[in-house]
Amino acid sequence: GVISYGVYLWHWPVIVYVTADRARIDGVALDLLRVALTLAAATASYLVVEQPIRRGFVRGRRMVPLAGLTLAVTLAAGAIATYGTPVDRTGRDLPDGPLAGSDTLFLHVPETVPPGARRILLVGDSGVQFLGPELVDVAGEAGAAVAFSSQVECTAVNPEGVTLQRDGEIARREPCHDHRRELWARLADEFDPDVVVFYLANAGALSKVRLDGRWVQDCDPAYDAYIEDAIRYDLDLLAGDGTPVVLTTAPYIAVLDGTSADRVDCRNELLRDIAATRPGTDIVDLNGFVADKVRAGEDMFVDSVHLSPHGGQLVSRWLLPTIVPVE
Repeated sequence: GVISYGVYLWHWPVIVYVTADRARIDGVALDLLRVALTLAAATASYLVVEQPIRRGFVRGRRMVPLAGLTLAVTLAAGAIATYGTPVDRTGRDLPDGPLAGSDTLFLHVPETVPPGARRILLVGDSGVQFLGPELVDVAGEAGAAVAFSSQVECTAVNPEGVTLQRDGEIARREPCHDHRRELWARLADEFDPDVVVFYLANAGALSKVRLDGRWVQDCDPAYDAYIEDAIRYDLDLLAGDGTPVVLTTAPYIAVLDGTSADRVDCRNELLRDIAATRPGTDIVDLNGFVADKVRAGEDMFVDSVHLSPHGGQLVSRWLLPTIVPVE
């Protein structure tokens, strides 16, 4: 109990700051490092700050620099503890009440929809975050209404939330598939779309994800089977009452490594199989459209997988008349 209060104060800043990316280790080794740093910081603060004050060694003028040091340490700890935490980068935060009126990077639901307007629900991974706002604008010009949900960390393509980056770094996120499905079920119920568009930008990626203890990518039979099951489950939630579904093929990523195009082809073949065997499901060749525009010199990407605003506008103007008959 001697340094228990210091452990309480320091453990959270250490956990937040000492990430797998910064430490270049993960798992048990990362946990042990965090425990060691927490104990070291707690011991140091006990010896340097707590004990001198308790014993009365610090009085008068000596108290001023120590008070300044204590304040600086406290502010630094607070800054470290809150660095990057106020912003929800995952889209997991949901309103307690109705979803209508939600307008964030990850979730957009119109406050009201004009009578008779076609309702389009766009869902998928982080790609929706870039395409969604452009589709909202283009559809609005045509008198249609769009809601979208971009699932960045709760994506169907990452089974366990663990990613092996191309540079060898391991990124860990808590799996949250239940969150995705709860949200999408609520969206389907509250927004009541005329059509659901399912768009996954992350195909053929250069990184790998973990599945049952193995690092896998598209074209791995077990991984492909997992994705197919996950997508079918999600589609049943989104269109359980018979709402039409449109799958989009995934574009080739902007940075190729010699095999990524083949992996995208595997993903798109899987999507075509789903569309061919699931009643009420169609597919549109977004990959073909984007590839044609890239060959024509259009600036379609903002990074390796996400559409640029210009690319999103072009895709939206092509996509809209193919998914709903907008008058």
